[in-house]
Amino acid sequence: MSNLKQLMFTFGSHVTRHALVFSVILLTQHSMASEQLGVSDFLEQIDRIEASSSAFNPQLAEVYMDLGKSLIDEGNFPDAQDALRRAVQIERINYGLDSLSQTPHLLLLADLDYVLGNSKAAQKALENVYSVSSKHYGSKDARMLPVLDQLLAWQTDRYQDTSAKGNFDHVVAAEVIALRIAKVVDSSILMKDPQAPYYFRKLAAVQYLIANHIKRHGLPTDTGFEFTTGNSVTAASPSAATHTYYRRGKAALLSRVDSIIQQSNTDVLKQASAIAELADWYLIFGQKQQAASAYQVAFDTLKSDEVSDEMRNDFFALPKKIDFPFVESNVTVNQNTLEVSLWITETGRTRDIEIINPPDSLTNEDTKTVRSGLLKTRFRPRLTEGSPEATAHTVSFPLPRRDEAENS
Repeated sequence: MSNLKQLMFTFGSHVTRHALVFSVILLTQHSMASEQLGVSDFLEQIDRIEASSSAFNPQLAEVYMDLGKSLIDEGNFPDAQDALRRAVQIERINYGLDSLSQTPHLLLLADLDYVLGNSKAAQKALENVYSVSSKHYGSKDARMLPVLDQLLAWQTDRYQDTSAKGNFDHVVAAEVIALRIAKVVDSSILMKDPQAPYYFRKLAAVQYLIANHIKRHGLPTDTGFEFTTGNSVTAASPSAATHTYYRRGKAALLSRVDSIIQQSNTDVLKQASAIAELADWYLIFGQKQQAASAYQVAFDTLKSDEVSDEMRNDFFALPKKIDFPFVESNVTVNQNTLEVSLWITETGRTRDIEIINPPDSLTNEDTKTVRSGLLKTRFRPRLTEGSPEATAHTVSFPLPRRDEAENS
């Protein structure tokens, strides 16, 4: 049995298959640096260094790191944890409790803890990464942004849109990180800084993630769970919580528009796109009049000598799926797609969903999955002279995937 299958068998109750495979891929990437040497080689190096100097020689931190990677490659995750913890200890003894040099070890420990089903320990390791960096730079220093980016990506990469408490933990952690990013941006990033629009959009993306999760799954019901709303207050109801994140996302997108306008090399297409995204935000939260007004402003922004009539008319000619992703992914999970015709209303809702030339292998359950997915999807409607207009549309939808039987 392979190391991956053995791990799935042993720890299947702690993490989902998707999350487990994702994390093991990450761990494999971590281990590639020490591919030429094995566990015994690193143990011999440790013995030689300790014999010639001491058990806390600074060089040992890197050797223990490589030992941990090699153990990961062998699938021996518990011993890899011990090696990495030893590396952290050596870094702290030599360079201080808050040394930045321990960060790679802590991140790899978080991955290991997550794979082994210990989410609490993983979150603790990540919080240590934040603590070390904030003490070194200052919590509101702009140099914190790459660190916070990495921590946010860790949470969102592992988040799955289910009602499981473990996934809601990632949502809560993402919110905390977003609040920290907001403090840095408010304190250290000027509106005209080229980074500013990027971070305002990222802040809106976090609010979208949280609000969308609450809409689909509600708030946690167990009394031991505290949902942070920025003032350490537990949300009273899903609607109250959703409104909080609507307001935050709106504020972030308004700031993004302002920041783009202040950029030295901005163009009207970027401005119009940012205003249209603000209108999208209004639309998905039921603010139809505000959405219509913002769409009109976005269209009018294109009435400039920089934009031809053809470009202006084409810019909003087709409906566009409304989404606020953290990154634009080029990875295609499933290349097989279905062509689907549908009607997009002036409020961006889908109607009359029909699969064009469905393959013979498509089941009734697959058809239900496609319809359900598109009914939950909101679109930016076609704009004619800035006014939303209903229209027929065709989209590609991923062919529903079926679980394959495991090879024994």
